[in-house]
Amino acid sequence: MNPYWEGEKAFEQYYKTLQGVCSVLDEKTHCVITMNQLRHGFEELKYNDHVLLTQHPGTHSKRRRRDLINGVRYAAHCLFGVLDESFAEK
Repeated sequence: MNPYWEGEKAFEQYYKTLQGVCSVLDEKTHCVITMNQLRHGFEELKYNDHVLLTQHPGTHSKRRRRDLINGVRYAAHCLFGVLDESFAEK
């Protein structure tokens, strides 16, 4: 993942340089559109990076694994349907 994060830093530097160039131009519409598209694409990559990192245990993962009781509850739900308090009272 280091090459990705190095690329992220390089993109930020490139984007700042591009902002400087765009501020000098008289006609900024094309430049602004291009910069917005670049930023949107980069934010999408960052989101995908976040999703991939949360799938791997030990790397920024806040996801809790299910234990045995949840597995038993899932199996009971599949076999017998929803088991709630009203069903238990009957």
